[in-house]
Amino acid sequence: MTVLIVTTTDRPEPLTDWVGEGFRRVGAAVEALVLPDDLGATGSVPSAGATVGLRSDLRTYAGRFRGAELVVYVTVTLSFADTGGPYLRQVSTWAEACACPVIVAAQTTQISTRELRTVGVEAAYQAETEADVARMVSTWMPAGSSRLRIARAGAPA
Repeated sequence: MTVLIVTTTDRPEPLTDWVGEGFRRVGAAVEALVLPDDLGATGSVPSAGATVGLRSDLRTYAGRFRGAELVVYVTVTLSFADTGGPYLRQVSTWAEACACPVIVAAQTTQISTRELRTVGVEAAYQAETEADVARMVSTWMPAGSSRLRIARAGAPA
């Protein structure tokens, strides 16, 4: 399984690292993509599959979604007030063009499942600890990939 982890330059640490490591531990190929700060500057989001008129660097970002089997958007907060903002909407658009599901890992979540669907997100997980990330990973890995172990402080992984 290939997992694309998408964050912004103000990505939450250590959550981003936990998500990457969690998927690696169960045998997933993990790629990372950090989006530029000015992605949502225009406020417009291209339609699914559209690359005409996008800046060349954004076309490059869109191309990174090809081949991914799961996209994990990592953020600090996901709420009903902004539904992830322009970053999440753009990520969902690119993933939809590649028929790839999007999930969100956030330190805090305040959004309903119905609201998630309006922006093309399958599920959102509040992940404050490595154990929270382990539960999220186990939900999305194919059967037979349940090798995930969480290292306890002072214990070998």
